[in-house]
Amino acid sequence: MLEHVGILGGGQLAMLLCSAAKRLGITTTVVAHNGDAPAAYTTDNLIRGDLSDLDLIAALIADVDVITFDIEEIPPTTLKFLASQAQAGTVEVQPSASCMLVLQDKLLQKQWLVRNDLPTLPFRSLDRDADSTGAGAWFGYPCVQKARRGGFDGRGVQILRSPDQPFWPVPSIVEPCLEAVRELSVVGARSASGEIECYEVSELMFSEADNILETVVTPAQLASRLRDTALAIAHRALSRLKGAGVFAVELFLTEDGTLLINEISPRVHNSGHHTLESSETSQFEQHLRAIIGLPLGATLQSKPSVMLNLLYGDELDGKFPDDAVMAKNTEDTFVHWYGKRDSKPGRKVGHITTVAETSTEALAIARNVLNSLHTQKSI
Repeated sequence: MLEHVGILGGGQLAMLLCSAAKRLGITTTVVAHNGDAPAAYTTDNLIRGDLSDLDLIAALIADVDVITFDIEEIPPTTLKFLASQAQAGTVEVQPSASCMLVLQDKLLQKQWLVRNDLPTLPFRSLDRDADSTGAGAWFGYPCVQKARRGGFDGRGVQILRSPDQPFWPVPSIVEPCLEAVRELSVVGARSASGEIECYEVSELMFSEADNILETVVTPAQLASRLRDTALAIAHRALSRLKGAGVFAVELFLTEDGTLLINEISPRVHNSGHHTLESSETSQFEQHLRAIIGLPLGATLQSKPSVMLNLLYGDELDGKFPDDAVMAKNTEDTFVHWYGKRDSKPGRKVGHITTVAETSTEALAIARNVLNSLHTQKSI
């Protein structure tokens, strides 16, 4: 078993990975940019630096057994360096650098999905200098432009509703816009030996204003046939990926019952946060198990759950005192705070998870807790 994990990126995902590592007796070293680094609260070792600094990466490799990721947006030069070191047997890299290089680029990911006969929307690729005059001829209006790199939390995506709306001048892809669609997620893990375990299908609900994920309901309310199909698609995608760890397979469910892969994230994911309380093995422990050589844990969900993101705004910031947050925790309700100080509107500063006998009950409890937090900040 590998005993020292290096994590590139120091956000809340790394913070929760490091907490899970402590419970497994695993040492962690995190490399984080300047600014907020929630992982500083839980990691054994924090290094501040640029993820493109190959000397820093080489020093990290000398100290750890395996390297994993808090974010997709790792510089390609760093990933290629990690690939060479993994090939030389100097360090394990999970998910593999080749997997990261494909999944962090939306065009390469779409091409990979097509090559592997996985269902996804049709698309066209655009270079930096493209104009919008051809979009209607391809898919009609509205259609969707997605930047090839760097998009997350609603950024890097825009809906084009007419020929008068210009494309962003960045390398990107264009897809049809599915306006009457449900969005789902299957979080699953693949071990280096090829073992796969998936969690229940979740339904994702986004804010209309900025397209940021607000609510995750698990299990999604689906006919058993659609649930089984979603899990089968995710299993097939994970079986074809080269690398170990947790992956989130995000899906569109169309009005006619068709399931299509929207995108795959090669890391623990916001839609899997509920597993901290609702499942036998959290996604964070599962990711570590997958990359250090332990058997994958059970993914059985105890009760329906709802997760609400806490987003920075006028009535909600990142500065709750610990005792105020902990006072909200009960047997079935859990408030997680990321300790961020540098925030802007829409930034995730924490999340609430509730578990209950029904998802309707869990959602009502979560919203009451959110309202109480807003009220507290308004006093």
